[in-house]
Amino acid sequence: RRIDASTEFKIGYNRQIRPNTYKRNSISAGMKYMWNYRRNYRYTVDLIDINYIDITTSARFDSIYSGDRYSVLRESYSDHFIMSIGGSIIYNNQLQKTKKNKTLYKASFETAGNLLYGISSIANRSKNEMNGQYEVWGIPYSQYVKGEFDYSFNHEIDEKNHIVYHIGFGLAYPYGNADIVPFEKRFFGGGANGVRGWSVRTLGPGIYSSAGINDFVKQTGDFKLLMNMEYRTKLFWKIEAAAFVDAGNIWTIKEYESQPGGRFSFEQFYKQIALAYGLGLRFDFSYFLIRFDVGVKAYDPSRFNAIAKDGSRDERWRFHGLNWSDDCTFHFAIGYPF
Repeated sequence: RRIDASTEFKIGYNRQIRPNTYKRNSISAGMKYMWNYRRNYRYTVDLIDINYIDITTSARFDSIYSGDRYSVLRESYSDHFIMSIGGSIIYNNQLQKTKKNKTLYKASFETAGNLLYGISSIANRSKNEMNGQYEVWGIPYSQYVKGEFDYSFNHEIDEKNHIVYHIGFGLAYPYGNADIVPFEKRFFGGGANGVRGWSVRTLGPGIYSSAGINDFVKQTGDFKLLMNMEYRTKLFWKIEAAAFVDAGNIWTIKEYESQPGGRFSFEQFYKQIALAYGLGLRFDFSYFLIRFDVGVKAYDPSRFNAIAKDGSRDERWRFHGLNWSDDCTFHFAIGYPF
């Protein structure tokens, strides 16, 4: 009772349909421990988390991604089995009304497939000759390690005005029985909680360009970096306004032919960080907050080779070539982004 401990059992079913693309059925089950320590610390231990993903792709999807260059990427869109363990630590003093400056730290870790790989190796089981992977009940299982870290600092200027800073990064790495991290475990760019000049799953990886096509299949990565700064002010009644600047991107750790320009490089990554700015309006009803944000692209790394016809400017900077229909994105969300 003193540390507010609880045990959570879960079982779930999710069905996702993308017309003319695929049908995804996911069955999940798990068990976790959660407890508080002192006043601001929250711990979670996932003793076991099991996911079975069944995917049926359309003829159109198969025709587009049937080539050898997509062979690795297609693993994320095939039936697979995930058995993982993990945990997280959260420090959060943002609920303490007496504190002027508030912070939040969150670190999480997850790994999958190690026990199954060990059993397969000890039992001298044979790999599937078609895909070179060990299987469970005829289904390949994923093996990877993944970690994430987030930090937020809320600086109170006065009772009605705040500046909030945020930085987050994550890394997922496949090994052993997998060549790629499963789609649902990979990182994506853009969206209401990311770089808000882009819609969800339309940014990155790296300088990869989808040429204006919604190409969510290839716009995922193994590494993410996100930095935000947001000024928040209370206007009247329940209404707040905000101005923000976002920066970040996602990258792949390995070189995938189907994601050209997506691999992370220490020599180039800082040139591939996307920038956006914008304004927001929020309705704070205490028990929940409704958020409307409009983000505008400032620096688009996917236009790496886009030079103005007269050679006078680099079109990665969108201040001169701003196209409101393409460079502005509207977001609706519940809760603050960080």
